[in-house]
Amino acid sequence: MHGEPAQAAFVQLQEAAEVHGKTHYDMLVQAHQARLTRLCEKDAYAFAARQRTIEKVGLETVRHHRLAQLAQEERAWREHLAHLAEVQPELMPLLIAYVTQGHQLPASLPGAVPP
Repeated sequence: MHGEPAQAAFVQLQEAAEVHGKTHYDMLVQAHQARLTRLCEKDAYAFAARQRTIEKVGLETVRHHRLAQLAQEERAWREHLAHLAEVQPELMPLLIAYVTQGHQLPASLPGAVPP
């Protein structure tokens, strides 16, 4: 199959795959969001603990320097987390096989000629 009938069949298969895969995709997105939430909470707690420790120990100028470093690390971490939160689905067919008996296309496919 080639040309316009092949394009139409591809579009039909793509739409069917999107419909049938929607539930699984939604489940994966939900699991990803839950993982990111746990990661965010855990790391936010760690940054807060580090900040409390820095505020208690050392000379004032050293504390300011360490707090500035910590703030920079936290900004970089938030940027990384924002990047992880971006979800961009991609549906890529690996193989589309069309098997027929003889050379006739089924009437259900676009471009098919009835026997």
